[in-house]
Amino acid sequence: MSEATSLAPAIVNGEFAIAGGLIVIGGTLIVDALRRCADRKSLSQAIVGEISALVEIVRRRHYIEDLTALIEKLKAENNRASVGWFRFSARGNYFAVYQANLARLGMLRNPQPGLVVQYYTQTASILEDIRDMDEGKPAALSWDEAIRRLEDLCDLFKDTDNLGRRLSGLPPRS
Repeated sequence: MSEATSLAPAIVNGEFAIAGGLIVIGGTLIVDALRRCADRKSLSQAIVGEISALVEIVRRRHYIEDLTALIEKLKAENNRASVGWFRFSARGNYFAVYQANLARLGMLRNPQPGLVVQYYTQTASILEDIRDMDEGKPAALSWDEAIRRLEDLCDLFKDTDNLGRRLSGLPPRS
């Protein structure tokens, strides 16, 4: 038996081993890619669901319309001796999904991670402003400053609502 003949089975077996290894590695990579895709979709749906709920709460409770009406009323009255503040209750944790998945936001496709963070940061700022008004913190502001602060809050509310609508696939508020 020649040396080439005795090496042939080893070479063939080696090629099958390499091919088999590539199939196993390829299969593992495909399964991993499918799992990551499913995780990304699940995370996106959860975040969008939470944002959609917040957008719907703002719509049903008429927060933006009520704030706009308050500003118009205060301007029409022009009573510089008193300013009414805008208030609503927000005691629950409305950011549970976002907070639980903060470390996973990078899985989402661009530009979604940045927009999601922007949405929640702006929403948290709105809630801080409302809490400050509940606690009477802006009491030292002049009438003009208080109106400007309410107008800035209303603009932020509208921008945040439209960002939430964009992330949720809803049409923008007019």
